[in-house]
Amino acid sequence: MSEGIKFRILQKAIELFNERGFESVSMRDIAEELNISPGNLTYHFRKKTDILNGIISLLMEEHNKMNYKPEITLTEFDSILVQVEEHQKRYSFYYKNIIELKNKYPEIAQLQKDYKLEFIAIITKTFCYLEQNGWVKPEKRERLYEDLSVAILAIAAFGNQIDLNRDMREVIWSMIYPVLTEEGIKEYQTLIRRLDTSD
Repeated sequence: MSEGIKFRILQKAIELFNERGFESVSMRDIAEELNISPGNLTYHFRKKTDILNGIISLLMEEHNKMNYKPEITLTEFDSILVQVEEHQKRYSFYYKNIIELKNKYPEIAQLQKDYKLEFIAIITKTFCYLEQNGWVKPEKRERLYEDLSVAILAIAAFGNQIDLNRDMREVIWSMIYPVLTEEGIKEYQTLIRRLDTSD
């Protein structure tokens, strides 16, 4: 029962933080939305930062379930981008305030650092795999694909903050397109046609 209430609190907090922003939502707001007393809320989460930590745990749990691996096709890579987009929508308050939260909470800063290193390593290995299978061109200079992985991370992590009203996936594909081989372009075009017919 207690775990069920905790989960409801976290889900309602995510909803309110996404709607109003993390700083604009009080513990009282969360309690009122759930029709529970502030005392009942603080029994489960003493402070708003405890709720934030609970949400970060959920966020990381979902991230780990995505089970990224570098040995993938371009179509599978696109599926990962879709998952990342959905994940960001679900936790939009976090991604819109990624720098502020990092600066304010050291434990979040460490999580972000670990995630950043893991993401860059996996995407770089993915490019190596795509190169070995003839979908992307050999690197024209050392660490080109590592740098491209850093750029993809920057767009994935900070795209919400820039608010350019652009589709993150399209921007990332625009960056990857110049390094695709003829075989890679064929697979990309097949992917685009499939997406167009499914809309």
